[in-house]
Amino acid sequence: MNERGDFPKALALFKSNFSGTDDKEVVISIVKALETDGKISEEIEYFTDELCGVYKDFWQKKIYLLFILKRYEEIVEEALSAYSTWKDECFLKSRDTAISHIIKTLVSDEKYEEALIYYEYRFFEPNQVLETQRIMILLELKKYQEVVQVCTENLKIWKKEPFFIERKKQALEYLRQEQSKNNGFLTKIYFDALSFEELESLEMDDFEKMILQIAYYEKSKKVKKGLQLIKKGLLTTSFTEEEKNILGCLKEKFISKISSKRYKLVDWNYYCSILNCFIDKDYETKEKSSLRKLEMTNY
Repeated sequence: MNERGDFPKALALFKSNFSGTDDKEVVISIVKALETDGKISEEIEYFTDELCGVYKDFWQKKIYLLFILKRYEEIVEEALSAYSTWKDECFLKSRDTAISHIIKTLVSDEKYEEALIYYEYRFFEPNQVLETQRIMILLELKKYQEVVQVCTENLKIWKKEPFFIERKKQALEYLRQEQSKNNGFLTKIYFDALSFEELESLEMDDFEKMILQIAYYEKSKKVKKGLQLIKKGLLTTSFTEEEKNILGCLKEKFISKISSKRYKLVDWNYYCSILNCFIDKDYETKEKSSLRKLEMTNY
C-alpha cells in the first residue's frame, strides 16, 4: 500500500495489527522502505507510542528523524515522554538541543521574551549552550543586573570561562553608565532643574524615560497627569511584563495619593530602585561651585 501511495490505509492497517508487536523486524523493514524513498514524515508515523514504549531505539530514531525535519517543538514533548519512560539522559540532551534551536529562531525574530520562556523548559542540569543564549537575550533586553547574577552563577560551574567573564564585565559597565546617566536626570528632577520639555527630548530607553516623566509629574504635584501617563504605559505593547508590573505598582501608588486628603511625599527610593540609581544630594552645591569657577574664568 505504501508503494502504491496509499499511505493512510497502510498506516491504519499497521496500527491495527502491529502496535506493541514483538515482530520488530517487520516494523524495521516497513520504515526502512519509506526512508529509502525519502518519505521521512511518513516513516515517523510508524513509530507509535506503543512501539516506542517497547523499543527504546525506536524512540531514539523517531527523535532523530524529527531533528532532520526541524520539528523542534515536537522533539521537546517527545523527549520528555521518552525520558519519563526510559530514564535515559540522552533524551534530556536531545530535548535541550531542540530548545536551543527554538530559542535561536525566536531570537532571530527578535522575540526575546518568548525565547526566555522556552529557556525555562530546560531540565535543571546546567547546559552551557543554553546559558550562553540566555545571557545574550538578557543583554538584548538590557537586563544587565540579571546578566551579572547569571554570569556569577555560571562561573561557579564553568570556572574561568571567557564568555561569562567578558559578558559580566560588559554588563557591569552598562550598569555603571546607566547609573551615571539616571543619577543626573533623577537628581535634576529632585532639584527642579529639568523641564518636562527637556525630558521629552531625551534620547533614551522608552521605559526609563516614562519613569522619569512620572517622577517629574509627582514632584510637580501633577498626580492626575502622572496617572494618565501610567495608564498609557500599561497599554504600550513594547514594554515587558516586568515593566508593566512596575507601572501597575505606580498606578496603585498614584491612585492612593489622589484619594488621600493628606499630602504624601515622593518616594524617591522607589524611583531609584527602578532606575538603578541614586539622587546626588550635593548637586546644588556642585552646581554653584561650577558656576563660581566659570564666573572666575570669564572675569
